[in-house]
Amino acid sequence: MSKRTGKGNRGASKGAAMSIAEKLEAKGLGIKYTTIRQNAHDPHSAPYRRPAAKEDYEDPIKDYQIFPCNKEPEENIKEFIKLHAAVQALVEDNMREVAENYYKHVLGLSSYLDKSEGEFEQMKEYFSNDKLGLMSIDKTDPKCWHYVKTPVATSPTSAAAPAGSSLTPSTVSTVSGRTHVVWGSAGSGSTPRQARPTTFYTDLQRLQQNYYMYLRAGIVLFMDADAQRYYKTVIAQEDKNRNLPMAEKYKPGKRIPWEWIQNMICTKMCCHTNGNYFYKPLMTLYRKDGQSRYDWCELVKGAQQDIVNFKNGYDQIGSNDAVEKLWDWLCPEEEQPVMRLYYKRTHNPPYKDAQTILTNVTLEELIRNITIDVDNSE
Repeated sequence: MSKRTGKGNRGASKGAAMSIAEKLEAKGLGIKYTTIRQNAHDPHSAPYRRPAAKEDYEDPIKDYQIFPCNKEPEENIKEFIKLHAAVQALVEDNMREVAENYYKHVLGLSSYLDKSEGEFEQMKEYFSNDKLGLMSIDKTDPKCWHYVKTPVATSPTSAAAPAGSSLTPSTVSTVSGRTHVVWGSAGSGSTPRQARPTTFYTDLQRLQQNYYMYLRAGIVLFMDADAQRYYKTVIAQEDKNRNLPMAEKYKPGKRIPWEWIQNMICTKMCCHTNGNYFYKPLMTLYRKDGQSRYDWCELVKGAQQDIVNFKNGYDQIGSNDAVEKLWDWLCPEEEQPVMRLYYKRTHNPPYKDAQTILTNVTLEELIRNITIDVDNSE
């Protein structure tokens, strides 16, 4: 008899323990094994542990760390962000492509990819104009806002009427269930109208949110191990400084801006770009077979503009090297003779040879003469 009672007591004790666990879980105090799980995943994480780290496994951003459309680049080019080794300008260039790929990835995951061409193009237009959801959309835009009549309760309120007015109060119920006072003329018969986001706008905001999440989580996949550790430490510290609850951690205006993250990667994690990074391409450019004069001119112009934009003295070098590069790759049998004839005819004293031309014209002049002024230089 006593043994059966003992078993019953142990069963009751076990049931009570489970009940306590459930009650604690309901109050957000559930039993967790996050630290044990974290250490099993990364045995070297203990020295870096902070209170917020224990919530990392519950952080929704962990589900966004994937390559765009799960298409992983080749192993030898994947980790282009190498801590204090990658050139800043190269990283900036590559990150633009990564961002574009995640933009396509987010569009591809949306239901609008399978909708009509018109619906997809509309969403694509709105999304491409504000990928991160940093701009507000005017409430007169019918695609994103619609107005609904707000039910009005006529029960009296304790709020005081505006001084000297003949307005009467009424209580308006909002979407969230709260109420506030609306003052209006008695017997006016007008019903308050409230702007609410359309389904289209809600879908757009979801795309914008997802885009930020994929960028912030996915950029780690393009880093070497040292860069990953540095990035995660800096981001974690910035999150700690902002001290936002999980519900607001990724909201526009409160989250760590993507622009801030980009700037941190380029200025803190990369090598400073020296002028040779931009000057060398100009020296090694060549004109491909079949490349038009216009395209060749644009290529040389772009390389020269990169040098000028870098500044640091390189913007004072001038464009003589670019002029020579452009001229050298004009066809010597067809294009160069036409240009020499043009300069003989249009200048006084005439430019008699190529050296005189290259000494006296600027890159802008040469490009304009080749692409616009000369009619028959094909």
